[in-house]
Amino acid sequence: MRTTAQVAEKDRYTQTKRLLASAPDPVQLSVFGFKLMGSVLGKGLFGKVVRCRVSSLECAAKLSRPGASNDLKLEAVILSLLLTDPSDERQQYLPSMFGMIRHGCLVMERMHGHTLFDCNKKKITHRCVDKATCLLQAIMFLQSRRVVHLDLHEGNIIISPNGLKVIDFGKATTTEYPITYDLSPA
Repeated sequence: MRTTAQVAEKDRYTQTKRLLASAPDPVQLSVFGFKLMGSVLGKGLFGKVVRCRVSSLECAAKLSRPGASNDLKLEAVILSLLLTDPSDERQQYLPSMFGMIRHGCLVMERMHGHTLFDCNKKKITHRCVDKATCLLQAIMFLQSRRVVHLDLHEGNIIISPNGLKVIDFGKATTTEYPITYDLSPA
């Protein structure tokens, strides 16, 4: 008899497979002109984010840990679903995605600023009402595209002079193919 965790993992695998099959493949970038810069910008459950350069543009590369490349591809698919209409001004609340290099490297815009967590901890002042409005608009945009973030917290919100951005769609899912995660300690 299978445990609840085994059933949940099989269900997650099935839904991930359905979502990946239903969506177009993310843009594949050429390795030409791509260079990792080495400094780690952040770490998470599925891998780490490091500085990189594509030609002359400074970017961020999310590198998956071994065995998590499908999770990274799923994140790229979710971002592709969100970034389909360049005329939609609500996309300003999301990082620009440039594509994938090989199977385990997602290249996106490098954002300069502080996480909401850092702003609160360091008491960096910002206009709260404006930021709250931007965050609500970002969440409404996700809902309009039938995407659920599943990991929205103060560490996944970047505040910069240019505005607010929601980052890290590594655990995101769609309402059409919902995916659940068991994040309880083993």
